[in-house]
Amino acid sequence: MQKCEKTRQRINLGQTRREVTPAGHQLENGAHARRECLSHAGQGVGRAEVERAPALIYDQRDALHSAYLRQQLGVIGQIPHHTFATSEGFVGFIEAGHAYGMVPMLQARPAFERGTLVDLTPGCYLDVALTWHCWSIQTALTRTLTEYVVATTARWLLPASDPATA
Repeated sequence: MQKCEKTRQRINLGQTRREVTPAGHQLENGAHARRECLSHAGQGVGRAEVERAPALIYDQRDALHSAYLRQQLGVIGQIPHHTFATSEGFVGFIEAGHAYGMVPMLQARPAFERGTLVDLTPGCYLDVALTWHCWSIQTALTRTLTEYVVATTARWLLPASDPATA
């Protein structure tokens, strides 16, 4: 369990994907989305399974999965993987048995509750910080939209926190 905590402390979106705020934009503090390593079946995952079984990552810039495997299992370097740059199809691809991957638990919960997805590393997860990017020039419409986004994330996601403790 200590290794899981270390992973949560060391990996966050800012460490795995470069954040850029274009001129004229502002960032609203977001919330965290819990991601877990899920598969359609299995009794857990070890280094040997990871080196053989295909993973599913969002796109070539998605370093979250490899950082998680490096921290949890000491896997360094290339692993067999597919890319699937659509969040709707991501869970379905894993649920169909084509790969395993890091999935936002909120998105995977229905399949997890049906028993068609299992947690490969029980007790280990990542809370990935989310940020709302919006124009700095505010109108009544953009302020209202931002308020709704922030209120909705507060209802459905984990609260924003210091990345060092996430």
